This record gives sequence, C-alpha cells and structure tokens, in this order.
Amino acid sequence: EDAYPTALMTVGAPNFTAFDGLNSQGLALGIASVEEAEYEPPSGQSLIDLQAYRLVLETCANVEEAVAMLQDLPLAFSPQFGTHVLLADKTGDSAVVEFLPSGVEVSRTSTPYQVMTNKHWAGPADQPTCARYQTGTDLLRRQRGRLDTGGMLEVMFELHESTQWTIVYDLEELSLVLTLPDDGFSKRYEFSLSDFVTRMETTARPYHPNTQSARQSLAAIEERLPEGA
Repeated sequence: EDAYPTALMTVGAPNFTAFDGLNSQGLALGIASVEEAEYEPPSGQSLIDLQAYRLVLETCANVEEAVAMLQDLPLAFSPQFGTHVLLADKTGDSAVVEFLPSGVEVSRTSTPYQVMTNKHWAGPADQPTCARYQTGTDLLRRQRGRLDTGGMLEVMFELHESTQWTIVYDLEELSLVLTLPDDGFSKRYEFSLSDFVTRMETTARPYHPNTQSARQSLAAIEERLPEGA
C-alpha cells in the first residue's frame, strides 16, 4: 500500500510484470531483449526480471535508487534471451543496467540523451554496431536532445523494427503517449498519471497496486539470505 502509483505496459501477466512504465515520482523505465549473456543468477530463490522491474517502479523515486535495487535483487532470466533496462528520471539522469557474466553493469552517458536498442552497452559492447542505435543517436544529436513529444515519436518511428509499441514519457508532467502497430503507429493514446493520482486523492480512493505476489516473493528471498547478506 506504500507503493508509488504507476502506469505500466505489461504483456501476458498484467498484475505481475512490467515491460515499460512511469511512476508518480517521475521515474521511467523501458526494457529491450538482448542475446542471453550468461548472467549467473544467485543460488536459491530469485525474482524474474520483469517482476523486478515492476517492483523498481513501485518503490524507487529516481535512477540512483533504481540502480541500487537492481544491483541488490537476485534475478533470474529466460533461458532463451535476457533483458536490459533503460532508466530515466525527471532530473535528467539516466542509466542502462545490464546483467552480464561479470555481474550487474551500469552504463551512463555525458550527453543529454541516452539510446538503448537490443544490443549491449557493456560486456559484448555491440551497441555501436547497431544501425538503429546509430540512427537514434544521430537524430537526437542533431536536436541536442531537445524534442517535444511529437519530435520524439518521429525519432522512434525511424527505429521501428518488429516494434510492438512505442511510448514517449513526459517525466515532469507525468504523462505518456502510446502508439501501436495496428494502425501504423498513427493513432496516439494519451494518459496522465498526474491526473489519475489527483482523481484518486479527490475521491479518497487509496491506490492499492496488485503487487502482493512480488512482495511475497521478495520477502521469501530475504528470509533465506544468510545473516549479514
């Protein structure tokens, strides 16, 4: 019940996972699949990666807190592929977090933008060879990373490749615009998390996310950790 209100994109398990999302503190995340990188999960019980990403949004206020949580959580991934995650918050901070044989790797950039595709920043470090990465970086560099929602949607359109959805977040206004492939990404679905929270407060209806399973799993893991871990 202490979780931050969130707007999530989920697939298959709407009360369990997060593929994309924004919380009421102005923290957003997006994931992408990557080739399995032989990350060694800790022994014992673990959270699945998509479950952990939802927990991050509901408990972390900024990139630093999110990175710290992902470095500490015991995570497990699909045997077919892994995921990495791009984090950003309303202060302008961002980071890409990846799970590699060397451990949890965090990559940052000195530019006012950061691009993540389905290639690694660290470890194999094959991101620079990705045409989509190069296209996105070039388009953002030309605008010095300063684009409105429409401009960002245009950039994302240039990067589409079997894309299932596109979401652009406004981390200050706490809003998002979603487009889908069904209509060629032409129709925009808009949602304001800020307005949603205001309505909940006005009607005195507390926000109760259905994340009990995630919290129970985390509690069970913590109980099994050796003392002092």
